[in-house]
Amino acid sequence: MKLTKIFLVIVALCAISCNKEKPEEVVPPPPAAFIDNSGIVWEAEGDIVGQWSLTSYGYPVQPQIYIEFGEDGKFNLYQRYTETAWVHLKGSYTLEENILKGKYSDGKSLSTNYMVQYGEKSGKQHISLKGLDSYMQIYVECDIPTDVKEGAESRVGEEMDFATIERFL
Repeated sequence: MKLTKIFLVIVALCAISCNKEKPEEVVPPPPAAFIDNSGIVWEAEGDIVGQWSLTSYGYPVQPQIYIEFGEDGKFNLYQRYTETAWVHLKGSYTLEENILKGKYSDGKSLSTNYMVQYGEKSGKQHISLKGLDSYMQIYVECDIPTDVKEGAESRVGEEMDFATIERFL
């Protein structure tokens, strides 16, 4: 009799434990903020919309780059990279789960997809773009100088060989 009661208790416990609902899947939070060697506090959350100037590239030759990301999913890139004059390139972009993807106005994709992080130092906003096969690019918020915008050779909507322009992004 005692064994029967023990057996029934065990069966009841098994039945109760088998009816448990599966717990909800928990989405991990974005990576915690961290401070790099230059004192920038980096986070996963932020806003890419705005005007930015390249401040660090991690390569011996520092190109001059300004980029503007619009709320409408369009970008303007002003570069003095391999050319002596400023060159203006346009395109569109998407940003999903901190991955930046884009295409230039001629349909050519950006050289890679970029992981985006957001930072702050001394009251200035920063963004970093890191491609799978490229150096980390760090940009600081700015106003793109008028002389750069007005003096840039537009390579948008013209009949020209886009392959002759080395594109920074």
